[in-house]
Amino acid sequence: MAVCILLTAFPAAAFATDRCACGNDPVIVVPGYTSSSLYLHYGTPQEEQIWNLTAENTLPVLLKYVPQLAKGIGKAFSGNWNTLVKGLSKACAERFETLRMNPDGSSVYPVSVYPDRAEDARMSTLKARGRSSISQRRKSARRLRTLWGGSCFHLHCRLAARQVDAAKRLDDFIQQVKALTGHQKVNLHSISHGGQLVGFYLFYYGYKQDVNNAVLNVPALCGSSIVADLLYNEGISFDEHTLMQMVQAGFVMENDFDWLFDLIPLDMLDEPARALIWEGLWPILRYCGSVWDLLPEADYRVLRDRYLDPVENAALIEKLDESHFQVMPQMGESLRRARNEYGVNVSIMPALGTA
Repeated sequence: MAVCILLTAFPAAAFATDRCACGNDPVIVVPGYTSSSLYLHYGTPQEEQIWNLTAENTLPVLLKYVPQLAKGIGKAFSGNWNTLVKGLSKACAERFETLRMNPDGSSVYPVSVYPDRAEDARMSTLKARGRSSISQRRKSARRLRTLWGGSCFHLHCRLAARQVDAAKRLDDFIQQVKALTGHQKVNLHSISHGGQLVGFYLFYYGYKQDVNNAVLNVPALCGSSIVADLLYNEGISFDEHTLMQMVQAGFVMENDFDWLFDLIPLDMLDEPARALIWEGLWPILRYCGSVWDLLPEADYRVLRDRYLDPVENAALIEKLDESHFQVMPQMGESLRRARNEYGVNVSIMPALGTA
């Protein structure tokens, strides 16, 4: 599927900045998919982090299924994956139940994002407060400060957020950062799904001219065929090497894991992984707008009609149709307008040869 490769023809700008007298413009990191920290009952004695994955919130669930998992692992060595997949699917469904969406795309549970305000999302603040799962990204933040200088902030969005809504969230966040720092403009550094979000933001709010530089690192601007292949559910084969590269890029990992592919024939995990996705995750994420926004337009038309009900899912479909039929077809023109009319230095970094 085409992912707006023509847009990679944009030149890498020299990043001349329109700085105010007090120094470098702040940097906002717009991360890849699932990089936000989500909580239930945040700020109360019942506070519970439900995403990102940690040993504290995942291990207790897995321990409940140890007997079945152990039995399944034994059978897997003889080629029978059913027991292991069923055990993992049950554990997965229990672990991610709090991410379940309503038919209109809203969260079933009272999910909160932390940090949700710019003053709490500064990297130095996250580090000082010991939010280790978030401040692990400070290596990337240091690199950005070296490139652009200025304070570094990390945007967090709800996993359920459709890009149409997330673009408004990014605009609000930019206004907070400007008010907090006294700067008139910001720099955006985005990754993958975050690159798509920046594309949507520039489509809706680029006219405000609040952005100096926008770097879109391997952006899923017009969707991803990987997501489409998964939802067609037709016995696809995973490209394990590419998936590992995506994981390494997403977590800013510098270790080489190629040895793993020589040690273990990972292609044998294709069918179990597919079953796990459909039995454990799909029932929970079926109405997740951010998943649907990752579909290319042509695939969205087919899969929307297959999985979404025009009455029950009307509110969700309305926003998704806007994404796929109004924004994505104009993405190239929108980015050119941002560059030529709004003065945004737009640079796209494609992962040529790896995806």
